[in-house]
Amino acid sequence: KTSYELASGLVGSDMGISDRYAGVRPARIRRLVNLEGFGMPATRPTQVAGRYGKWMDSVKSLHRGDMALKGYSDVQGVARRLMKTNPRLPQDKADWLAGHWAQPVTQADGSTAWHILGDPAHKLNSAQLYQVEETLALYRCITAPTLAVEASDDSLQQWWGTAYTLADYHQRLQSVANCQVAVVQDAAHMLHHDQPRQVARILVDFLRLSLPTKPRKSLLPVPHIREKIAGYPPNPKENAMDAEQINLIGTQLSDLGARTEDLRRYL
Repeated sequence: KTSYELASGLVGSDMGISDRYAGVRPARIRRLVNLEGFGMPATRPTQVAGRYGKWMDSVKSLHRGDMALKGYSDVQGVARRLMKTNPRLPQDKADWLAGHWAQPVTQADGSTAWHILGDPAHKLNSAQLYQVEETLALYRCITAPTLAVEASDDSLQQWWGTAYTLADYHQRLQSVANCQVAVVQDAAHMLHHDQPRQVARILVDFLRLSLPTKPRKSLLPVPHIREKIAGYPPNPKENAMDAEQINLIGTQLSDLGARTEDLRRYL
């Protein structure tokens, strides 16, 4: 098979790790989608001592259990927490997500608590300073057509103020040879929760431009896509997508990640 036939579509979000992979392994990526993967503000060498100190302190805190994720008495509590973090998230989608993001655990006293399916180590401070020049060097290695998807709400302004702005991010994107930007209206950072239909349609339109002529086995040994999206049409030859299907796809984007190639067989 040719390199093109073996290449995959890749969808990533948040930290911009998918962009880095696309620069390291450009021959493996046919099309790249970045959902608000902004990266981090520029750093200075003089910050290194403080950064190592914060990292060591956070590791100690992790081992003491100070970073343990909060448990909830019921799944409705998880849904309420999701809606507090993301006010645009409607009740029905919060309920659906809560059952996937947490699980019931029996406590020592026989009661049940719902625990988030996450690793508290995710909250650790990184020991490494973010190197913008390294990021730009990787951007310049990306050969795949790239789509940077942003929410209409400016998350960078909320997080970093003037330290790292949307204009700064757009300047960095100029290092990607073939990049376009799409904006999802009436959405914040969790845009795939806020506007799943908009996001799903953007992905479908962009990724369909490079679909292979024949279905092929995914490069990744992942479960069948129908195990990941409850209610998705069981017939892989069915091409029609109604609003419910698009919603289901959109709300599962954070879990699908690099599994987009499997998803595309059913679109």
